Amino acid sequence: MHVNRMFSRSARTSPAGSPADGTAAPPASAADWGLLLLRLTVGLLMAGHGAQKLFGAFGGNGLTATGKCSPTSVSTRERSMP
Repeated sequence: MHVNRMFSRSARTSPAGSPADGTAAPPASAADWGLLLLRLTVGLLMAGHGAQKLFGAFGGNGLTATGKCSPTSVSTRERSMP
């Protein structure tokens, strides 16, 4: 059902950004702004966590120390193979 709506002619937009049938898009509601704020917050938290683990940013240990903590990492398995 959702896929049919996504590819229907009325769902397509013109290059200017308005819908193809000439009607204006509804204004953004408070729920839309709230979801945007929530997504940005979670995204920035995840990006900061990844930077901490990979690059040692924000007081993190970096990738080498993170790899040493995981006994099941690929590098540990490769080192233990004869």
